[in-house]
Amino acid sequence: MLFDVAVRLEKLQEVGALWDGIVEALRQIGFTHAIHISVGADFKDAQFLSTIPDLYDDLPPEDDPFLHHSCNSYEVLTIGQAFVHLYPDVTPSEHSLIARAGREGLYAAFAVPMRLKGSERFGGFIIGNGMEADEFKRTFNDIAEDLRLFCLLMHRR
Repeated sequence: MLFDVAVRLEKLQEVGALWDGIVEALRQIGFTHAIHISVGADFKDAQFLSTIPDLYDDLPPEDDPFLHHSCNSYEVLTIGQAFVHLYPDVTPSEHSLIARAGREGLYAAFAVPMRLKGSERFGGFIIGNGMEADEFKRTFNDIAEDLRLFCLLMHRR
């Protein structure tokens, strides 16, 4: 399903329409929230799209823990409040952002890096919902690689 949607969305030229199509496709398979974020190699010039518009009111997008902890490999990671215990290096301000996202319904998520640290720009997608960790893994682990392909195709746009 995601591949078919990607083929259709790849034809869109306008960023807003593309983002709306991505969000709708993800909602159809059970993800209520999505973020696309990228920064320059120096963590400046953030570009982001989000289903939680005011998420970065208290912490600049450049300080998103996804950028600092998840963009060292292309591995799709589980993140969010449901999984924060797996990441002991998360700072107090990062914990605050993660908790805020959780309160907004982004409690469990996949971090899907598209470009890694060391690139001129790096970042990727955060895709999630309000599920607890066990339910999230049980429901979505089998499609993590399909999500990576979908995100890669959308990121190219």
